[in-house]
Amino acid sequence: MMAPRFGLVELVVLAAVALAVFAVVWGVVRSRRRFGGGRACGACGYSTLGLMSFTCPECGNDLRSAGIVTAHTLAHRPSFVASAAFFTALMALVGVLLASAVAELTPELRRYEHHVGFATPVSRAYGGAHVTATATAWGETDPRFAVRIDLQTAVADPRPDADALGVEPASGSYVYTDEVGHEVTAASRFNAGVVEKWLQTRGISASDASVKVEAARIAAAAMRYARGPRVRVGAGGGGVRISSGNDPQFGSISNAETSTVERIVWLPVLAFIL
Repeated sequence: MMAPRFGLVELVVLAAVALAVFAVVWGVVRSRRRFGGGRACGACGYSTLGLMSFTCPECGNDLRSAGIVTAHTLAHRPSFVASAAFFTALMALVGVLLASAVAELTPELRRYEHHVGFATPVSRAYGGAHVTATATAWGETDPRFAVRIDLQTAVADPRPDADALGVEPASGSYVYTDEVGHEVTAASRFNAGVVEKWLQTRGISASDASVKVEAARIAAAAMRYARGPRVRVGAGGGGVRISSGNDPQFGSISNAETSTVERIVWLPVLAFIL
């Protein structure tokens, strides 16, 4: 059995109810301690025992208008603190109902991250390649992925960010930095030839037939996100899938897909405050 989850709104409601109960109990105990078993002015609570007139010596009110109360009658009359606490608890309950309704109408923010790893290429020209796709989408809308392709080499890369190949599959645009530091970019037409040219800037000859085939496989992995593949979202607002397999051009290919679902909590909280 799953443990119940308490959010900010639920905690506020519990605190308000606890405050209301405490205020009522405290008011009853305080009134009994203050008045004991005697009588007092209904306006200020001054004891009227022994008074020979109808004027309260404490506040000056006419006792015939202000009234004379006892601990019993005062205990059954709600105090200002108890009334305020009850009103707060009532508003908290209304806020929870309203916040729950707003939360159902608030779209979910979905975050996706996919990773494909190509290891041990047949060409042996490099160690492997990593294709990472990330996207953010509201509700059930199709995510628009951005792809980053990194190369694994034997020598540590002094500038990995600059040497990565960035791709937007939906439009086919791409960007990378060549061997002399110039930015190479285009608004469309990403394909295997672009991957080959990018590999050449990393010192890998694309004249090797195996490298050409590997470049085509890497490009295909990136372009698979052009239409935003459907992601399985598991129970509890997220999901993780990990798989691996073999390929004629690579010793192994690994796949990892992660998705998370978030609710934008400030909308329900704003509804509660209002």
